[in-house]
Order: sequence, then C-alpha cells, then structure tokens
Amino acid sequence: MLAQEANGRLALLHVVDWMPDKNLAKYPQFDPAGYRQVVTREARRQLEGLIPEEARNWCEPDLRISCGKPYREILRVAAEDQADLIVLGVHGLGPIDRLLFGSTTQHVVRQALCPVLTVRA
Repeated sequence: MLAQEANGRLALLHVVDWMPDKNLAKYPQFDPAGYRQVVTREARRQLEGLIPEEARNWCEPDLRISCGKPYREILRVAAEDQADLIVLGVHGLGPIDRLLFGSTTQHVVRQALCPVLTVRA
C-alpha cells in the first residue's frame, strides 16, 4: 500500500544466508550449486505468494533472491537501487541472541542510507 500511495516501485528481496562455497568444499558428495538453485527457486515461489493480486494491477513487483549475509545484502541492494524506504519484517530474537550476534534489523537500521520501517512479523 505504501508503494502504491507514493506511486513507487515495489521490490521484494529474500536473502538466503549462504555459507561460502569454499566451506562446503570439504563435503565432496554435497552439490552446493544444485542446492542453492533449489533454495532460491523455493524462495522465489514464496515471494511470489506474498504479492496480493491487487498489487499486480498497479505495478510489476521486482522480485530478487540474493545469497549472503542478510543485512549486507539488504544494504547493498538498497544502495544500488537508491531505495527511498526499506521495510523489514522483524522476527524477535531473544536478548542473548541479540547480545551475542546482533540482528539483521539492528544492522540495517544503523547503516541504511534511507529510512527503515520495521513491521513485527
């Protein structure tokens, strides 16, 4: 609704938190490229399912799948696209997890070059 009201472009990004392929090389029976293909195809299917039919009437959503550290990829894509707003669904981590690891939302809010709207998922 925000994109429609602002006559903006709607881009949906899903980041697969992917381990570097060199770390997977120690498992010769594992096919990282094949597995990544399956994971990204499923992520795209899920993203497509999130778009309400009425949104397709006023825009052509840009669906993207990326592999890497989620906050880095979100910031990279937002900067590349010169995004005016980043909207993030927030999944609550416990206080210990936030203390030890931080959160994607924390990193994005602190480092984004544009406003960030968080929505409790």
